[in-house]
Amino acid sequence: MKNLQRIENELKLKKQLDLLREPIEISQRDGKYIIVNGKKIINLSSNDYLGLAANDGLRRKIIKIQEKYSISSSSSRLVTGNEKIIREVEQYFASFFGYEDAMFFTSGFMANVGLISSLFSAESTIFYDKHVHASVVTGLELNQAKKIGFKHNQTSHFSKRFAKHANSENWVILESLYSMDGESADYRFWESQKDKINLIVDEAHAYGILGEKGKGLFGSIADIAVGTFGKAFGYTGAFLLLPKIVRTYLENNCKAYIYTTGISPANAMVGKFLLDQIATMDAEREIVRNLSNHLRNLLRNEKISFQGKYHIIAIEIGDEGKAIQIQKIMQNDGFFVFASRFPTVPLGKAILRISLNPLISPKDLEIFVSKLRKLL
Repeated sequence: MKNLQRIENELKLKKQLDLLREPIEISQRDGKYIIVNGKKIINLSSNDYLGLAANDGLRRKIIKIQEKYSISSSSSRLVTGNEKIIREVEQYFASFFGYEDAMFFTSGFMANVGLISSLFSAESTIFYDKHVHASVVTGLELNQAKKIGFKHNQTSHFSKRFAKHANSENWVILESLYSMDGESADYRFWESQKDKINLIVDEAHAYGILGEKGKGLFGSIADIAVGTFGKAFGYTGAFLLLPKIVRTYLENNCKAYIYTTGISPANAMVGKFLLDQIATMDAEREIVRNLSNHLRNLLRNEKISFQGKYHIIAIEIGDEGKAIQIQKIMQNDGFFVFASRFPTVPLGKAILRISLNPLISPKDLEIFVSKLRKLL
């Protein structure tokens, strides 16, 4: 390759600013542990919120499902990839969550990009929380709608902007649980706005782990909801829950759905199997709630600043270099905790993102906080 000086310079600058991303290499997973450089360390950064991905017994059952059904659609859903069994599972998901229909995608990123890039026109006005996921931001960049951001989780700011910019077709996009700060949207406020807006809620970090039977924080009050198999489901893929008319519109306009190989029948059936498992896992959800309470109490007692009230806890660090240094020291001491930095979070607002699951013990958290206190 030629003329790569620009790329080299950008990478050097990122390194100087402590913003260069260098993913660790994991050689093996073992329950709550990961093996890095031959060392077994407790993983405090997994999105496997119910421990399903780490369950060997479940994995064997999944393999049997995959042996029974086709492992590839080998086509777009609009050609020969729209197998009856996939549609049946989509409708099963819709019924479980209380929607008219559902639509499967190969990833949560593609579900959000596909939906938000294709659903709107120049006549639409979209109000969005400024902390929405990068996939939502990418989708917003690709559509022709009028886009109005409002301050994170500040409903009063939304109301002011809505009063000034509302038109005949108003949409709001937000997350039920934000993946970095662990804070939730104000369910009651948004429910009160339903006569004025169409509401899109990303429940990726809530489905499976929060709400009755894992049905999330918003239930079915959102007009369209986004879920993923990659978090509490412990698998891969994603889904939209939506009205039938919107599904038909997306089938005819959503490039991320039309021009890609669809989800396989095997993956669809694994999704159904996992949904059935999740519906019965109240005990695991209770364990995670108790772990969250315990961790937050430990942090308060040590006067360590944090955000989050569910299974995602963001420990406030600030300086990017310091956050990376703490991540490396903690890894050496037996804990993997992810230092999240700009552009995932604002510049100078680096955090240590903790995510909990039922495999972690209260003692693990006590040791972790003790080590963290000494570092801070």
